[in-house]
Amino acid sequence: MGAGHHTVALDGAMCQARQAGHAVVDEAIERNTDAIVVGVGYERPYGRFRLGRLPQYVLAHAPCEVWLFRYTPDQAADGGGVA
Repeated sequence: MGAGHHTVALDGAMCQARQAGHAVVDEAIERNTDAIVVGVGYERPYGRFRLGRLPQYVLAHAPCEVWLFRYTPDQAADGGGVA
């Protein structure tokens, strides 16, 4: 199944908070979100991928699905794949 088989509405918000993970989860609760998408870097200390505080907090506390994606090593070297 490709993305053409689904209707997906995306929404984003800029907010200011002391803890980003808390803010993301609070927004998801307030907006009754179906899923949170979190990008993770390509950091591999000691041969393992490392998740930062935000992805760890969101995975532990989100009331919905959490989708993680990571950039390829080439994209990470180019600044994380951001255009």
